[in-house]
Amino acid sequence: MKGSAISRRLMLALFAVTLVPILGWSLVVDLAEHLTAGPPAPNLAELSGALHETRHRLVLFLGASLATFAAALIYLRRVLVMPLESLAEKARRASLEWDTPPECARDDEIGDLGRALDKSVRDLADRAERARRFSADLSHELRTPLAAIRGAAELLSEGALPEHEAQRLNENVLRESERLGRLVEGILDLERTTHALRHEDASADLTQSLHRVTDALTVLAARRGQRFQLQLDCDTAWALVDADRHDRVLYALLENALKFSPSGEIVEVSLLTGADRFRITVSDRGPGVAESARQVIFERHVQGESRGPGRGAGLGLAIARTLVESWGGSLVVEPRDGGGTRFGYDVSALGSA
Repeated sequence: MKGSAISRRLMLALFAVTLVPILGWSLVVDLAEHLTAGPPAPNLAELSGALHETRHRLVLFLGASLATFAAALIYLRRVLVMPLESLAEKARRASLEWDTPPECARDDEIGDLGRALDKSVRDLADRAERARRFSADLSHELRTPLAAIRGAAELLSEGALPEHEAQRLNENVLRESERLGRLVEGILDLERTTHALRHEDASADLTQSLHRVTDALTVLAARRGQRFQLQLDCDTAWALVDADRHDRVLYALLENALKFSPSGEIVEVSLLTGADRFRITVSDRGPGVAESARQVIFERHVQGESRGPGRGAGLGLAIARTLVESWGGSLVVEPRDGGGTRFGYDVSALGSA
């Protein structure tokens, strides 16, 4: 970067503007010295000729001065004023459209300004997009617990449930209400995933998490004629993962499975134990995911062909993948034997790190 390029050009232009008049006035000084140089004194004819020649040169130098001044103004307007006017106009229209200014290619102060403006506008656009995503993520995260609370409340309002079943639904409502509170407090985690640090001191029992989430969604599944089937190869599975984050991943995957599974089908949830990690999978009997869409499906606002009632915002799987990656894992999708889709991810066992 040549930080003084504009300064040098400005100095050269000012030097050219001042040099020509100085040279012209030096002729007057030379004439005065010639006239006062002493005897013999010039005669009238010689004096007239010298004045005529000096006047002629002064006219030429005056014209050259004006031409140099005009050229300097044009040059400075082209290299300074016009680029600044262009950047100002782009800045005024930045809220409507923005393209990288051509001035960014310059290796001078104007280029520095253009690059700084380009970076600032793109940073602001990125923040605006993150704010939009934040509001969309928040609405998506709140949808499932609200649906569970509403389903439980509708059943309770009928007043025809056995006491133990009513007690279980009351506990579900309380648990989902508490989860809503945690979501409101912790939703900013999604905005910090780029800089998120793994919680090395966080741990959770994955079996409790699986029971807790499937139990909370049982009413929602029953309303669609579906049910969950848990396949756990251990009674406890302590892992290096934040409990709330893991619950949110399960909510996203199970809600997705319920949405795409036909009525009357079973959603299988399994936990397998490895040497130093646990493998969790969620399998459904839905239409499946084409091989070409197995990466795109994790992008925000990408949806499959839902067979269930209503359509989501296309954020569930994106949120799940983001949360899994926040603890150093990866969420993958593969075809299920016999049709359907299986989502799976690994979680490090407590004591393996």
